Amino acid sequence: MFNPYFSSMKLGLISAMHGRSELTAMWAEHTSQFGIPVYAAITDGDYDNLETAWKYKFEWKVMPNNPVGDKFQAALTMAMDAGCDAVMRLPSDDFISKEWVAMFELKASLGADYFIPERIAVHDPSKGTYSIRANVGSRFMKYGAGACFSRKAVEKCGGLWTGHLDSGLDTESNNRLRTAGYECEAVPTKDIALVD
Repeated sequence: MFNPYFSSMKLGLISAMHGRSELTAMWAEHTSQFGIPVYAAITDGDYDNLETAWKYKFEWKVMPNNPVGDKFQAALTMAMDAGCDAVMRLPSDDFISKEWVAMFELKASLGADYFIPERIAVHDPSKGTYSIRANVGSRFMKYGAGACFSRKAVEKCGGLWTGHLDSGLDTESNNRLRTAGYECEAVPTKDIALVD
């Protein structure tokens, strides 16, 4: 659970919401337990998700769903404008663990600029199964959910999703950060850090 006394840093979660309102409502309930402000871009006309954002007191902006990269950039901009010192990218269908939230607090307070869970679980609802994915090395991203960025890194890049893309967002942000001199650190956790 987020401990505001852990550090004087302001942390934020950035997300984009579109459809799947029941899943998004479960995600919002789960995510709100951590007490970290959520900054979300929500598809214009997506009234169920707007209601969820209002219920959980998220900061939000309404905009077209495409390109999706613009939505994540808008959420990032909201977080930076609100004074966040570090943010975590958390799509509205990804459920983080308490351990990953604690790691986010710790690494951000120690000045880490760019890090991600070393492994996550990916749910396949059609099969009812889970698989483990690992992100090691920084050249290619296997996933971007749970990635954390410092204000310093975001400002040096001038934004992370500026290419107006609908796909390849993990690669786009990783490439921008690497070009600016930031290598992604894959951080191990005892348990699974995130379920996608």
